[in-house]
Amino acid sequence: MAASDPREPALALRFSVTIGSFTIDRFTQVDGLTAEWEVEEFREGGQGGFVQRLPKGLKHTNVRMIRPIDRDTATIAAWFTTTSQHLQRQEATITAYDGDKREVARWELTGAWPLKYTGPSLLSTSALAATETLEIAHRGFTVRAAS
Repeated sequence: MAASDPREPALALRFSVTIGSFTIDRFTQVDGLTAEWEVEEFREGGQGGFVQRLPKGLKHTNVRMIRPIDRDTATIAAWFTTTSQHLQRQEATITAYDGDKREVARWELTGAWPLKYTGPSLLSTSALAATETLEIAHRGFTVRAAS
């Protein structure tokens, strides 16, 4: 039997999310793993034909996660509610896996806290699963590839 390729790509449907001490594998969508440099522009003196573009700071967007309502909903809601009395930042990790459930890469978010919680829209004529959305703010992230 041939060994599998260690460069096998991550599958979009295989990932897990860990926030603080709990792991929730039922998130169906994660968006917003974005980092972008803010740029400040300075026009050179003289003829002004050249514009210097200097890095001003690195900004990160919020991460938005969607999942079906289940028994873990209470844990997520409790974390969100707790922050209304005391902002408690957590470390969060989003891990992507290949088809054999081997880790391919992970995004480690520092200082994460729940910014927004959206409960489901319930409709009696729909057979779709009820979902909730959690949006978290963070101080930044690092990307680690599996070794």
